[in-house]
Amino acid sequence: MKSGFLEKLVARLDRVVPGDVQQIVTRLIRERGFLEKVFEALHEGVIITDPQGVIGFLNRAACQFFGLDAERATGARISSQIRGLDWANLARPGRTISRDLEVFYPENRYLNFYLAPIDDAEEPGEPLGYVMLVRDLTTTRAEASLVFTPDLSGGAVDQFLSDPDGSICGSSTSGMPSWSRSADSISAIRR
Repeated sequence: MKSGFLEKLVARLDRVVPGDVQQIVTRLIRERGFLEKVFEALHEGVIITDPQGVIGFLNRAACQFFGLDAERATGARISSQIRGLDWANLARPGRTISRDLEVFYPENRYLNFYLAPIDDAEEPGEPLGYVMLVRDLTTTRAEASLVFTPDLSGGAVDQFLSDPDGSICGSSTSGMPSWSRSADSISAIRR
């Protein structure tokens, strides 16, 4: 976090009554604690970095996804903590990106991350830092592969291969699929 906010606060402290200073500090601590609790409650990983990619905060989910220790990772460059992450190509002011990533440690996981700059309203251009939100797509991908996997069990393959006319609906004596004959029979019944 840039010290601009703190510098402005310190510059105005002489105009603030001492009791109000205590209230302001208490409120800042409470709000920071509240936000940390919210981030920890999320199932998505949250990593907050400065503009150079130095980790300022990461939640429990991010630690689990990448096998990191929060105390050791805080203060380290994100590219040294997440193997294969090319920070120089990813982090660009004013550019938000979303990428898929497969990690193999501590578990094989398919992740999607969203990296967005934290813009400074007072100083456009250089961001205050970046926020990375990380979602685990491992179970979603596994479920999708189960849903879209064709049934190629022995019986289904044998039936498909033994059908000489390529009819999906069964064998046909006239070379026409059986559903066509069924439609002709239905129209004959209506007459």
